[in-house]
Amino acid sequence: MVLSKLKTIFLLLLFILLCNSKMMFATHNRAGEITFCQKDGNLLTYEFKIVTYTAVGPGVNADRFELFLYFGNTASGCNIFDSIICPRINGPAGGPSNYFPNDQVHQGEVIQPGIKKNIYTGTYTFNGPGRYCIGMSDPNRNENIVNIFNSVNKAFYIQSVLVISPFLGNNCSPELLNPPVDNACYCKPYLHNPGAYDPDGDSLSYALVNCQGDFGTPLDCYFIPSGISINAVTGDLYWVCPGANTANCNGNQTGGAGDYNVAIQINEWRNGLKIGSVIRDMQIKVVAGCLNNPPTIEPKDTCVVAGQNLNLNIRATDSDRGQYIEMSATGEPLMLDVNPASFNQTVNQIGNATLNIQWQTDCSRIRKNPYLLSIKAEDSYLINPLVDFKTLEIRVVAPPPFLNSVQAQGTSILLSWQASSCPAVVHYAIYRKKGPSSFLPGPCITGIPSGFGFEKVGEVSLSGNLTFVDNNNGRGLSHGFEYCYRIVGVYADGSESIASNERCARLKRDVPVITKVSVGITSATAGIDTLQWKKPLEYDSTQWPPPYSYRIERSTTGFSGFSVITQLNDINQLQFIDNNLNTSNNQYTYRIGFYSDTNLVGYSNTAQSPFLRVIPSDNKLLLRWNCDVPWNKDSTHVYKEEPPSSGNFIFLGKSLSDSFAISGLANGKQYCFRVITFGAYTDTGFEKPLINYSQIACGIPEDRTPPCPPVFSLTPDCDNTTNTIRLLQTNRACFLETVSLEMYYTPVIGQALSLIRTYTNNDTLIVHVPDSSSIAGCYAFAGIDSAGNKSTMSDTLCVDNCPYYELPNVFTPNLDGVNEFFYPLAFKYVKEINMVIFDRWGTEVFKTTKPGIQWDGTNQKTGRICDQGVYFYVCDVGEIRLTGIVNRSISGFVQILGSGYGPGR
Repeated sequence: MVLSKLKTIFLLLLFILLCNSKMMFATHNRAGEITFCQKDGNLLTYEFKIVTYTAVGPGVNADRFELFLYFGNTASGCNIFDSIICPRINGPAGGPSNYFPNDQVHQGEVIQPGIKKNIYTGTYTFNGPGRYCIGMSDPNRNENIVNIFNSVNKAFYIQSVLVISPFLGNNCSPELLNPPVDNACYCKPYLHNPGAYDPDGDSLSYALVNCQGDFGTPLDCYFIPSGISINAVTGDLYWVCPGANTANCNGNQTGGAGDYNVAIQINEWRNGLKIGSVIRDMQIKVVAGCLNNPPTIEPKDTCVVAGQNLNLNIRATDSDRGQYIEMSATGEPLMLDVNPASFNQTVNQIGNATLNIQWQTDCSRIRKNPYLLSIKAEDSYLINPLVDFKTLEIRVVAPPPFLNSVQAQGTSILLSWQASSCPAVVHYAIYRKKGPSSFLPGPCITGIPSGFGFEKVGEVSLSGNLTFVDNNNGRGLSHGFEYCYRIVGVYADGSESIASNERCARLKRDVPVITKVSVGITSATAGIDTLQWKKPLEYDSTQWPPPYSYRIERSTTGFSGFSVITQLNDINQLQFIDNNLNTSNNQYTYRIGFYSDTNLVGYSNTAQSPFLRVIPSDNKLLLRWNCDVPWNKDSTHVYKEEPPSSGNFIFLGKSLSDSFAISGLANGKQYCFRVITFGAYTDTGFEKPLINYSQIACGIPEDRTPPCPPVFSLTPDCDNTTNTIRLLQTNRACFLETVSLEMYYTPVIGQALSLIRTYTNNDTLIVHVPDSSSIAGCYAFAGIDSAGNKSTMSDTLCVDNCPYYELPNVFTPNLDGVNEFFYPLAFKYVKEINMVIFDRWGTEVFKTTKPGIQWDGTNQKTGRICDQGVYFYVCDVGEIRLTGIVNRSISGFVQILGSGYGPGR
């Protein structure tokens, strides 16, 4: 800290101490919040607005023409480092001002009997990027707040948080459009919405938090009334039965009619990061003996296609006789600079009202998050009018692209489409389904919902041609299917357009279509695969005249590295037996080239024989198989050789996946299996089902299963600098299987854990002394069973130190041998400090980095003994924490007594 900042803090504290006695009878604050906005495009300069709602009338003797706004750093609480004075700017001009004697200050605006609205503004430039808290504390709240004990003597405090970063760009906080003072009837449902909108279009979330006292201190006996909840997305605050709850405070039951204060935290999010928050402290007056009921708004969430006009009618009704309803709206669509929405109450009858919303949208309004519109309906009951709120979600969605055509080309399909009428598309996503779908895109359904059988097969950026060739990632599409497509436009924020129309195509049968790749004999040298196919039917014999032939190609590396293994010159030959293979260890992939003389007409799809793997485990075997084939796979039958080495296989069961587990087997004994897959093409002209055999695969069960990860508890002892670890038997069978434990540790969270010791399973209680100066650290364990299998790492548990640093408030450097030095009464887990002590004029007299301090009252700069009196200190205490050395700032006063009166002074 620079010296001028320290002086500012010192003088500010003195100002607070001096003013407390004068302000203790100021009993007027009801509600308020602090908002902010970047000023003139300057990253570090912000304009702040404090809005308060205060009591006016007989018995209220406080009114503020200006307010202090305090700035703090959130890295360690909310420590104040600076402040500004904000003048009131609303209401009639003229009035006394302590800090703006030459300006015309304003008197605020009375908005209803007993309530004044006050707006204060000020500008501040920060030194650099960071996370800052902005607070306002003012004595005091109005009297008799039900859920704040002794409210008349409790300060009113509101706070916002601002994140400044060059990576975030411009930032303005949410604006709250609905006032935070409201009425409710005893035990009749109450609803409120702050009417928040964000000028930057950032996402908002809402949470209830505790009201706070002077500079953020907790309020004694404060409670959030039971039955109050808030919708985290819309901000609707709902109170089931106002005033009916009770809470015990100092032996007194509280509840019933009266004023209640609750706080709403509105959080601001951008790209998944929280970039700020505003806390609104609001007041709800609960009135007893209400005879009316609130009106009811009928919900109307909707969407509109960009470029169209939204014409929306919102209806409200009231069951009470003779009640008119006044409807209004707040929200982002009404605040837009260009083409804002508008509203008009078109129906105003007893018990029935309609609000019409008009909004001419355009492509610039497309976004993923909905626009929120808060609708308010208030009845005309004279004594205590009641309201209903509804938060409507309005989505502006992108219009669909138009899919012009899909055309088959060999084993590919070419798509072409028209550009979206909204040009901000980042890319188009292409979706494919085998066979026509029943999907009918509606006006509020964007993208391709799951459950309709579509899969995403590609993307095309806006800079490219509006065409796409679907060749199944280079492997070709399969004959025997009809392929159907839709196109979706995708925008920068991830929002998707309505899906395009659907068009379908099937491949021409102008190449062979493989129908079987089945293992006949399992052998390392004499294995056999059987390959079958359907001959081509729809080729152009003029373009591709005879003679015709097939060339069979094979690969052992998947879908590359094919080589020709034979040529068949008879187009009606539809089977090939591939001999002398290593079917025990290899899976073979085939494709068939169709030739006109020496010219390639085209390739069939690739197809693999089923390949089975047997994975051993303790007294069981897990079977897994795979085969990539062009037809649909339906099910797989599993067979076991029984008795062993007999060549006879018995049926074990059917699987709809690619795995099958067999339990109850003997460890050390060999078992052999094979699987048969079943599938089909959807087109006519193909036999069903298509049946293929895997090779025979064997395995021996053995214990390869690691034990469960250990479960433990961790108890720190700050006084004795020890950590006690207890191994827990949450799963006794698994615990008994573990024969030894490896303990891993790191003193700083985030660093890699290191193995520090191995224990036997009998060591269920471990006392660990990490370091004489710290117990902070993180622990984890791994278990090892008798077969040497090692478990995965357990959950990591961490403990932190309990640092403390206690300073006296007086010492007597008078050489009498008693209390000669200013030093800590007690401290622990402190690495270093940075302390500066000032006299009452803000002049530095002493500084040190030693935790023990040992100041003897001498002015370090002059060498003279300091006079008796009060001295102010600020100190950054470097505490040893789990995250490393963490500075905690403290400040206070110490008094020197008897200095200079000892012998030799």
